[in-house]
Amino acid sequence: MGSWYYILFLISFLLIWIIINVIGFINRWDPYPFILLNLALSCTAAIQEPIILMSQNRLSDRDRSTAKYDHYINTKSEKEIRELQKSLKTLSKLIKQNEIIKSKRKKK
Repeated sequence: MGSWYYILFLISFLLIWIIINVIGFINRWDPYPFILLNLALSCTAAIQEPIILMSQNRLSDRDRSTAKYDHYINTKSEKEIRELQKSLKTLSKLIKQNEIIKSKRKKK
C-alpha cells in the first residue's frame, strides 16, 4: 500500500471509474456524485490507517532495539577504553621508573 505501483493503480482505477460513469449514458451504476466510489475510498482509507500505524509501531520497536544494542556497544567500548588508559598509565610509569634506574646506573 505504500508503493508507487499501488498509487498508480489507484489513480488509474479512479480515472477509469469516473470516465466510465460520466461517459456511459446507459448502465451507470454510480452517477455523478460517485457515492459508491466515495464509500470504496473511505473503506480503503479505514483499512490503510491501521496497517500504516502497525508498520510505524514495528519500525519504532526495531529502532528501540537498535538503540539499546548501540548503547550496550558504546558502554562496552567505553569500559575497554578506560582499561586501556589505565594500562597505558601503568606502562608509562614503569617506563619512567626504568629510565630513572638506567640514568642512576650510568652515573655510577
